[in-house]
Amino acid sequence: MRKLDDYRGESRFWTWAKKFAALEALVSIRRRVGLDRVGISSEPELASDVADPAPSAQELVETYELLQSVNGIVANQLTSRQRTVLIATAVDGVSPKMLAGELHTTPGAIRKSLHDARANLRLNLAADGGGDAGTMSDRS
Repeated sequence: MRKLDDYRGESRFWTWAKKFAALEALVSIRRRVGLDRVGISSEPELASDVADPAPSAQELVETYELLQSVNGIVANQLTSRQRTVLIATAVDGVSPKMLAGELHTTPGAIRKSLHDARANLRLNLAADGGGDAGTMSDRS
């Protein structure tokens, strides 16, 4: 809240707030990690106590299966328009306003198509058992 006065109105408020929250979270994590910094120690046996940051084989398999499910749903369950809008905005990073210009429609219609595509994706993932629907909504 102390940074609220820094908002200059150059972007949508929620865009600024999400970006600010993400940056603030990283700074907070860095500060906490800095207190417990793991460096070169004079006691090498302590190195085995540090958790491996790499994902486990099980996590890699689960991620692969989830991505396969998402890929199948995008290819087979979304309409052509939903697929176009979802890929352009979520993957390629095209703004709804710019995409609306390319598709000769309004940004609101693009956002509605994106909303419908995400809802369809969540619904199909939940039905498929391929993922937690709540997790998908947190990412969108």
